[in-house]
Amino acid sequence: ICGTMTKSHLLAAKRIMRYIKNTQNFGILYGNDCKPKLSRYVDSDLVGNIDHARSTTKLVISIGTSPISWLLKKTAHWGNIIIRG
Repeated sequence: ICGTMTKSHLLAAKRIMRYIKNTQNFGILYGNDCKPKLSRYVDSDLVGNIDHARSTTKLVISIGTSPISWLLKKTAHWGNIIIRG
């Protein structure tokens, strides 16, 4: 794996390390009444953008009421799709 690393990989690794170094004291605060519960919410639409015929998927992962991770992804062109109910 190390043999295939490029300059862009090194720059990305340095950026990640800089982020970790500068955010070591960051955290998520919870109130005394909060019961931290891991939850996830997922939503997607099938070709929600008519002009581009692309679908969008959204994901949020939370602990309590605090989001800790999220994702928004547009898929490639689907072409002709038939949905039967």
